[in-house]
Amino acid sequence: RQIEAAGSRLTELTDILIDLVRIDEGYSYVFKAQYFREIIENTLKLYSDRLREKGIHFNIEIAQGIPLIAVDVKRIEFVIRILMENALRYTPADGYISISVNFVENEYIRFMIKDSGIGISSKDLSRVFGKFFRSREATGADTEGMGLGLYIAQNIIKSHGGRIWAESAGVNKGTTFIFEIPVRHGK
Repeated sequence: RQIEAAGSRLTELTDILIDLVRIDEGYSYVFKAQYFREIIENTLKLYSDRLREKGIHFNIEIAQGIPLIAVDVKRIEFVIRILMENALRYTPADGYISISVNFVENEYIRFMIKDSGIGISSKDLSRVFGKFFRSREATGADTEGMGLGLYIAQNIIKSHGGRIWAESAGVNKGTTFIFEIPVRHGK
């Protein structure tokens, strides 16, 4: 089991480094019409066992009527995985993770993931998307991270014409990550 986890972590690290190089080199995205609900459901299937093993209370609400959206499916799946991995990593056993997806003002899809984890200090909120940045709390809770996942996620969302941000009431008060991407994107 430890070998399997280490192999999975190595694969994840390799994917992150490849994505980082692609971002720096202006990697071209492949946009394809897809239902956002399918992307989320397919991505989150990977986490049911880990949620159960850790005793995390999980809730997901996806609004009805979300239209097709032109996205680079692999890149959006990566963003969802990064946000879910962080929520799982930094939320203690018996905590909660909640995801909601809405169609806002007939223009944007808004994805929101909220957890009851370690939170982010107000001074670190503006820095969490920086390359190689890790807060003191994140470093103390998990020594394996490199501080690249959120940086890459932000670049992916920007490449979709959207925006991403984090909210937290402070240390040990949980974190909410939100991204919005337009349904009609000019790429």
